Amino acid sequence: MTKILVVEDSKEVRNNISQLLSIKGYDVEIAENGRIGLEKATESLPDLIISDIMMPQMDGHEFFNELKKCPRTSLIPFIFLTAKASPEAIRQGMKQGADDYLVKPFRANDLFDAVEARLDKKRTWQSKITGITSHLSDYIPHELRTPLVGIIGFTEIMLDDFDSINNEEKIEMLTMIKHSSKRLYKTIEKFILYSEVVLELNGDDKIVQNNGSDKFNSSERISEIVNSMHHQLEDRLGDLKLNLIDAEIRMDREYFSFIIEELIDNAIKFSSKGKPIEIFNEINSDKLIISITDYGRGMTAEEINSIEPFVQHKRKLFEQPGIGLGLAVVYKLVSLYGGEMNIESIRKDHTTVTLKFNLADK
Repeated sequence: MTKILVVEDSKEVRNNISQLLSIKGYDVEIAENGRIGLEKATESLPDLIISDIMMPQMDGHEFFNELKKCPRTSLIPFIFLTAKASPEAIRQGMKQGADDYLVKPFRANDLFDAVEARLDKKRTWQSKITGITSHLSDYIPHELRTPLVGIIGFTEIMLDDFDSINNEEKIEMLTMIKHSSKRLYKTIEKFILYSEVVLELNGDDKIVQNNGSDKFNSSERISEIVNSMHHQLEDRLGDLKLNLIDAEIRMDREYFSFIIEELIDNAIKFSSKGKPIEIFNEINSDKLIISITDYGRGMTAEEINSIEPFVQHKRKLFEQPGIGLGLAVVYKLVSLYGGEMNIESIRKDHTTVTLKFNLADK
């Protein structure tokens, strides 16, 4: 059933709109201000939002802007509802990217027409995206398919409906295309790296030790990697807990950077804000031991044992980019330099990835 969220501070108007839409067969949620509306929209992801502008705590414009910040809610069709009928007020709402603008008081048919027009537009877009997804799924693994769907889908929508799409929507779609392109580029890089490492391992039984390798201080390099990841870390910087001692190893510096960055990235994806991510190292005999622990959803033994390219664990449940390819590359890179990788995890508690490398010769 199509779900519509109605955000309106007037109880009478809110109930009237809810009753009218319910009679038409829509599943209606209500909220009395933008703050509550934002919570409900984020949780239930309605098919359409109708919102008043003048409301306490969070007005309609603030509510709309907050929705646009989140990828999960940014493309939900939105109709502003207001008693202001001035051209300036209408332009302000449409400039923000609202799909329509209803002026109170309005007739029931005006409401139905606006709702159906927005939902028809959304159904058309979704149909195109679904068709592309279905076609690509027969040939391309999920890691590559997801960003491709975003690139092709939003490009086709813009080409087909360019004149009817407002500027805000065009910017959003171009942003999604850019994001998907970067994700696809990064995934292809991982796949190429995985292939190169597999060839090196299979082509020569001798593990790489000194050929083309750098000798460097691992703790200094980890600190540099963390500093370079400010964009990915965003608001998780405070969650990182580093406890490092100086230890030199010998391997390709960029490979080491990839290993650490990928493990930190996974720790961020699969744990929530406020949960610590601990990076610790120690020396045991002639080995450097590095551990990265997150206190997130954890992994099952089956998931740990099935690490390979394009395997994605609980994809439908967690809606996260798959970890199979990234961890597979990490595992191969560690093996390439005679190291070891071990994953220990307890579901809904923590995951610790432990790496062992040979210390560099004195």
